[in-house]
Amino acid sequence: MNYLFLVMINGCFQQKAEDNHTNGKPQELSVKIVPQSPQTFNDIVCIATATDPDNDKLNFSLQWKNDTTGVILGHDLLLSLTPSIASPDDTISCTATFDDSFNPPSTHSQQVVVKNTSPTITSVIISPSQNVTTSSELTCLVEGEDQDEDELEYQYSWKVNDTEIGIDQHLTLSPYHTSPRDLVTCTVTIRDSHGAQDTANYTIRINNSTPTIDEVRIEPNQPFADDLVTCTATTTDADLDETTLSFEWFVNGETIGTEDTMQLTPTLAAPGDELKCLVSSTDEFGDVGYQTQQTTITNTPPVFITSPTISPSEAYTNTTLTCIADAQDLNDGTLAVTYAWFKQNGDLLSETQSVTIANDITDVGDTITCHGTASDMNGEEITQTAETTIRNTPPNIDSAIITPSTAY
Repeated sequence: MNYLFLVMINGCFQQKAEDNHTNGKPQELSVKIVPQSPQTFNDIVCIATATDPDNDKLNFSLQWKNDTTGVILGHDLLLSLTPSIASPDDTISCTATFDDSFNPPSTHSQQVVVKNTSPTITSVIISPSQNVTTSSELTCLVEGEDQDEDELEYQYSWKVNDTEIGIDQHLTLSPYHTSPRDLVTCTVTIRDSHGAQDTANYTIRINNSTPTIDEVRIEPNQPFADDLVTCTATTTDADLDETTLSFEWFVNGETIGTEDTMQLTPTLAAPGDELKCLVSSTDEFGDVGYQTQQTTITNTPPVFITSPTISPSEAYTNTTLTCIADAQDLNDGTLAVTYAWFKQNGDLLSETQSVTIANDITDVGDTITCHGTASDMNGEEITQTAETTIRNTPPNIDSAIITPSTAY
């Protein structure tokens, strides 16, 4: 009779052997482990079979053992492997013992070798993965698992386009070795202690950095409405790209020019107007950085085109003196001139353009001064003076008489 021992089967029954027959040992012993190449997380089953020539009742028992470590693992037909009881390349055996109660127990066993399971990369990413520049610091982040719970070895390879530039987990980019639009790839290989491995990669693209304008200057920094003004700027590009500067001038928000220099005129700008220079820095990829500088148009003082003069040039008592001057302003044109006459002691004689030198208020030898003053519409004024000295008036002979009237 054949006996097949499966889960929780302890034996079978048979007819009683005749008393006059010599009892034979169990025969055709067989032990089979399924599956034949288990992994550390598999359930394995021990299938044991035997025949008894006398049809005796057979009892059997099982023993699971890790032959590599020498640890007894169990006695049931089903054994659940875990990495804590079995490692790749361990030898696991199942030994079956058969007993017909008449002969010494018979044993039979089979061994299987635990198969290594390759590690698996579950995730790989470059951080940061967005807004990466030619100077970014990158980290290759990887998650891997090994169902055998082996310790894993990580190997990194960084490439820019097709050129390897690093083998560590971290990488600092440099504009001397990279350019905008380059592709950066991190390739990760994980390897277990048995040499099995998995490889994955992640790729990002380097962004272009917008040029920056460090400083904008307007010279002169307090311009008049007729000055030639110049706009200068310094610019840098983090990617070391070539840059082109462009300029645009504004007065009170209205464009007046597109060169780095600009000739102002009173028709373009007036005192108090806001003068602004907008600078644009464009790199090779068309990205543009902007910066502005602004100032205020300074008022231009009035000027005398004809300094004050006193007419007539010689002054006597009872002479009427007239002060004459002409003034103009860059922004306001011809200006009206106001006048004031002063004695040498500072006393005000008159605030008219002409004054008569009366003998009751002046003496011969007095100095008379004319103050000419011109003011523009912004309240800035200029004053110049002219002076004359009162001369002595010669006596007049009203008539002459000869006495006696008849001469002999």
